[in-house]
Amino acid sequence: MKFFCSVWKFFDSIFSQEEVQIMRRISIMTVICFFLASLVIQQCWAGLIDHERLNRRRGLPLSNEKAQAAKAKAAEVPEAKMELPKWITEPPVVKGSTDRKYDVNNDGKLQKSEVTILLRDVLDIVEEKGGYQVDSDMLKEYDKNRDGLLTKVEAIQIREHVR
Repeated sequence: MKFFCSVWKFFDSIFSQEEVQIMRRISIMTVICFFLASLVIQQCWAGLIDHERLNRRRGLPLSNEKAQAAKAKAAEVPEAKMELPKWITEPPVVKGSTDRKYDVNNDGKLQKSEVTILLRDVLDIVEEKGGYQVDSDMLKEYDKNRDGLLTKVEAIQIREHVR
């Protein structure tokens, strides 16, 4: 701080009072501009991540390689796993109280949008509590071990159909 005071006194002796005030303003503005520019540059760099470079460094496959690997894996899946549930091809009939709750238009059948909402709610319950008591014919399709409870493992297939 003493250094700056001595510099200001030196300027006072050489330049007129008006010139010194102008130079002070210019120096203060320069410091402020430098500070703001450094903040802007820092913020710009914060969002720029070269994921391809990071993946190369980590030895991970690149995004194109991931896409090709996923396509190859999907081609290997047998046809039995790719079968669609009944509710996608034909609307399920409302039978229980749960089905009635989601039958918004009260037509006695659950449309795809209604089934999607039902399945998303079931997924939320499975994530929260670890399971869901099967109370609908439509949900019985997803209960692979027929124990009357949808588990997180069985909910994986629901998640794929609800996307």
